[in-house]
Amino acid sequence: MNHLNFGSLLARRQSRTASSIVCLAIFLLTSSLSWAESVRFGAEEGWKRVITSSLREVSSWKGYKALTLAPPGRDPFSSSEDTSAIDLLLLAEPEGLRNPAVRYRLEGQYSIVETVSARGSASIRPGKGGILLYPSPGALWSAGREWNDFTIDFFLRPSVLLDGEVFFSWEGRDEFGKPQSVTARLEKRRLVWHFTRFFRLDIDRALTLTLSSSPLVPDEWQHHRIRYKRDAFPPTPDGASPGFLEYLVDGKPVDALHTTQNGREGGDIFAPRIGKLSDQPIRLAPQFSGYIDEFRLSTAALSRFSIAHYTDQEKTISGYARTEAINTGSPNAWLREIKVRMDTPNLSRIDFYARSFATQEESWTAGPPNPENPAWIKIPLKRETEDPLGHGLWYAGKPESLVKGQFIMAGFILHPDSDADNAPLISLLDMEYELRPQL
Repeated sequence: MNHLNFGSLLARRQSRTASSIVCLAIFLLTSSLSWAESVRFGAEEGWKRVITSSLREVSSWKGYKALTLAPPGRDPFSSSEDTSAIDLLLLAEPEGLRNPAVRYRLEGQYSIVETVSARGSASIRPGKGGILLYPSPGALWSAGREWNDFTIDFFLRPSVLLDGEVFFSWEGRDEFGKPQSVTARLEKRRLVWHFTRFFRLDIDRALTLTLSSSPLVPDEWQHHRIRYKRDAFPPTPDGASPGFLEYLVDGKPVDALHTTQNGREGGDIFAPRIGKLSDQPIRLAPQFSGYIDEFRLSTAALSRFSIAHYTDQEKTISGYARTEAINTGSPNAWLREIKVRMDTPNLSRIDFYARSFATQEESWTAGPPNPENPAWIKIPLKRETEDPLGHGLWYAGKPESLVKGQFIMAGFILHPDSDADNAPLISLLDMEYELRPQL
């Protein structure tokens, strides 16, 4: 009997041992079944699955599109800025000439040049006769319109400086048929603006005024601004007095006067008035050799406007991006690492983050990456071997803590070097995550 009990006990131990071996084998087998997958953003995949703010696409590594910072204020119609004061805005883009305010009909001869640009990715090169701008009813230059404050500004890069070249031309007539005009032409290497009966007090009294830029330099970009303050209210930050007409180049005043009978402060203010019989278009660069961008007409005496690439007068501009949430197919998936191709000149930088979600719906309201939000896990990067076939560098890094879930998202923030006025650029982002089946 004892012998039988011993045999039965041995059999049970052998069975348990066998079960343990099987379980161990299953564990080892399932552990070995984990695998990694990778999802790419940028490069040949493009950036269509990336949501961005204050960023733009430019050509980069191997001809692919890369993301970099968008110049502040260049295109307020693509941001949350108030655009109600913008009467006209012409922007050169690789896709063509943009006219987002749509208060003027465009005709004429011009080309878009991607090899020359001021703050964007292209510029306007006027052709023979230049660009014709026909105002719609309600536009500033429509017949019978009386103006208050205004600003005209633009980026200009002349190719040659020939006396007599015309950059801007408009001709109108008042209700009695008397002519009026605004013309800007090159005179002794300067852009000289002539206002003839444009500033009027009443039917019979009008002024002839001239404003001149500082000397122009061939093949160099400069920002030009003419601004006018008609009344004391609302006040401007620089305290411009009523009737003050000023010319600034690259943000520095170069000429100024008051639209009064003697050109000095005080007395009756002559204001801009478009004649009721005016029916001619604005002619932009009808006889001009060079490049233009960001030609803008505003119904405000603007005092704050960035002429730098990546900073304005109050703060440094950063740009944000986040990928679509990757559906890994498993709640046990976790982000192993990211690999990035980017260029960070001088002190510019890009900070990377990641987070996870249980459902795709949760990811739709994620918002931009935010270092103050603990859900966004920082990913420090280290430089890897440089690819000798292209510019920019490879970097890789792992999240500082576990990013685990069925839906995984990456985000990044681009910071410029405000002193050097340049920005980083990202050409490619690879997200590598690991899948492990549930036991």
